[in-house]
Amino acid sequence: MQGLLLMGVMISFISSSLIMLIMSVSRAETFQQIIFWMMGCLEESNWSLIRLAVYISLFGLLISFFFAIPLNALSLGEEEALHLGVDIEKSKRILFLIASLLTGFSVSVAGVIGFVGLVIPHLLRLFVGQDHRILLITSFLVGGSFLILCDTLARTIISPCELPVGVITGIFGGSLFIYLLNKKVTL
Repeated sequence: MQGLLLMGVMISFISSSLIMLIMSVSRAETFQQIIFWMMGCLEESNWSLIRLAVYISLFGLLISFFFAIPLNALSLGEEEALHLGVDIEKSKRILFLIASLLTGFSVSVAGVIGFVGLVIPHLLRLFVGQDHRILLITSFLVGGSFLILCDTLARTIISPCELPVGVITGIFGGSLFIYLLNKKVTL
């Protein structure tokens, strides 16, 4: 597991270096677009790409929903899940692959929009409980709604200028996460 973490750190470092390379050779007109993408932006005007994003996210939700029962068992601990008949390693590999592909596609379309996928599911656990059959769907809907609300704020808070949505989600999400950690809420 430590090797996977270190590999992720190195891939992140290489990716950051490649982004800096692209920025250094870019023209001034595209520089702001790159900055907005790096901070997260929902300003996609290509409707076919938007439709593709909707289909892929719904497909990812559907596939994830098939793993709701194994996720419920895994939340009891790996040993307990094994006793309940869950193929732990296979489930973790498939879920990791699904999460990686969905995250990669989302970032390629909208850029890095932090804290929505981290804070919303943990916050919703306080309200809807631990059952992943409910948590997956509510996280999908509430996370999307939260992102739309943050994007609306980003577009209007300093109008006529626009902030990247990742700035708003980072401020709200980071603050909420710190609050929940200080309240000792079980995340």
